[in-house]
Amino acid sequence: MQNKKNALLATVYLGIFMALFAVITTMFSTILPKITALYTLTLGQVSVFTVVQNYVANFVGTFFLVAWGDHFPKGVVIGIDALLMALLLLFIDTLPAYILLMIAFSALHLTTGILNNMITAFIADLYGAKRSRYISMMHIFYSVGALFGPKLPEAVEKLGLNWNASYAVLAIAGFVLVAGYFAIMLLTKQLNYKLPAHGGSSAKAPKQKLDLRAILRHPMFLPLCLLQMFYMSGHQNLFGNWFQLYLQRSYSDIYTESFTATCMTVYWFGMLGSRLLSMALADKVTPRRFIMIGSAVGVAAQLLGLLGNTHTLWLITCLLLGLCTGGIYPLTFSISIAYFPQSSARITSLLSIISSIGGILLSLFMGKLAELSMFAAMFVPLVCLLIVFLLIRFRFSDEPKEA
Repeated sequence: MQNKKNALLATVYLGIFMALFAVITTMFSTILPKITALYTLTLGQVSVFTVVQNYVANFVGTFFLVAWGDHFPKGVVIGIDALLMALLLLFIDTLPAYILLMIAFSALHLTTGILNNMITAFIADLYGAKRSRYISMMHIFYSVGALFGPKLPEAVEKLGLNWNASYAVLAIAGFVLVAGYFAIMLLTKQLNYKLPAHGGSSAKAPKQKLDLRAILRHPMFLPLCLLQMFYMSGHQNLFGNWFQLYLQRSYSDIYTESFTATCMTVYWFGMLGSRLLSMALADKVTPRRFIMIGSAVGVAAQLLGLLGNTHTLWLITCLLLGLCTGGIYPLTFSISIAYFPQSSARITSLLSIISSIGGILLSLFMGKLAELSMFAAMFVPLVCLLIVFLLIRFRFSDEPKEA
C-alpha cells in the first residue's frame, strides 16, 4: 500500500513538471509573432526557425534515449534535464543575438523533448498494464499548464515588463520545482526506480528488451511512425505554431493579438477536456476508436474555421478541435508502448526521431506555401489530421499484439 502511495505522489509531481513543460511550449505560439517582428523575419525564415527549434535539436536527445534511455534511471535523467531546462529559460530572457536565440530555443526544445519522453516512459514502466490511464493523466497536467501558456506574455506585459520576462518567470518556477522534485523522489524512493510498482506486469518476469533491429523490422513500426508524425509534427505543431501568425498577418485589421491568444487558450481548454474524456473512457473505448472519431470530427472543425472566418466560428473551431484531438497524442504513446512494452523509452524515442524528420519536411513545405498563400498553408495541418484518420481506420486494430 505504501509503495502505491509513493508511486502516486511521484506521479503527481511529474505531472507538475508536465504542466511547466506545457506553459513553455504553448507560449511559443504567442511569442513567435513577437520574435518575427523583433528580428524582422520573413515567412521563410519563420519556417526555418520553427524547424530548428522544434525538430533539429530533437535528434540529439532522441538518439541518446534510443541508445541509453532504458539503461539509466529515468528519475535521475528527468531531474537533471529539468535543471538544464530552467537554465536555458533564464538565458532566453536576455534576448541574445538571433543566432544565439535560435540555438537557445533548440537546446530548450531538446530538454523539453527529453523530459516529455522520459516522463512518458517512466509512467509506462511504473504502471504496466494500466499505462494508458496514467499516461493520459500526465497529458491532463500538460493541458492544464497549456491553458496559461498563450496568455502569459500578455499578463507579463500588463505588469509593465517586456514579453521576454515570461521566460525569467518560468526559469524561477523551474528551479523551485527541480529542488522539490529531488526531495520528493528521494522521499518516495522512486528516483532510481526500474521495475513496475504495480499494474499487472509485475506479476511475472519482464521480457528481455528488443534490440533496435527487431523494433525496426516490426510490421507496425512504420505505421506507428506515420501516425505520430502526421498528428504531432503535422497537425498539432503546425496548427499551434502558425495559427496566431496566420490570423495576425492575414487579417490584422480584424483579429488582435489578445483574441488570437484567447483562441489558443480555448483550444487548450478543449485539449484538457479531451484528455479527461479519454482517461474516463479508457476501459470502454479503445485508443484506436477514440483517435478515429476525434480525427474525423477535428477535420470538420478546422474546415469550419477556415471557411467561416469569423470571431465566433474561430472560437468554436478551436474549442471543437481541442475537444476532438487533445486525447490523440498520449494515446499514440499508449498504442506504441502496447506493441513494445519492454522497450518503452527506446520506442518513444525512435518515434520522435521519425516524427522530427517528417516535421522538418512538413514545416519547410508549409513555410514555402505560406509565402504564396497563408490561407492555403493552413490546410496542411488539416490534411495531416485527415491522414491520421485514414491510418488509424485502415492500418490499426483495436487490440495491439505485443512484439
